[in-house]
Amino acid sequence: MRPLGPQKNQKVKTMKNLVHSIKLLMLVSVIGMLVACGSKLTPANLDKVQNEMTTAQVESILGKPTEIKTSGFMGFTATTYVYKKGRTEVDISFVNDKVMTKSGSFEN
Repeated sequence: MRPLGPQKNQKVKTMKNLVHSIKLLMLVSVIGMLVACGSKLTPANLDKVQNEMTTAQVESILGKPTEIKTSGFMGFTATTYVYKKGRTEVDISFVNDKVMTKSGSFEN
């Protein structure tokens, strides 16, 4: 097998560096997303949730709920979003897609 010339060696090194940089960037991005996801369930964010907000508005503040409970009664739809992380639990109750009540217990 013939050895690679100096230009081809440089191209191989450049490609390896590029691949390494992309892998590192992806790792940093994933870690950043995980940290951001974990930080949404806070007392400050629960305070941002107000009566009459929609489920989409609540999700933009707190993220996707851990559990969704839905029931219907006399033409109304009641939905409860439950957020759990460790010992922390937040419940947001909606009637016809509007916040009616909220409660939270925050523990480390």
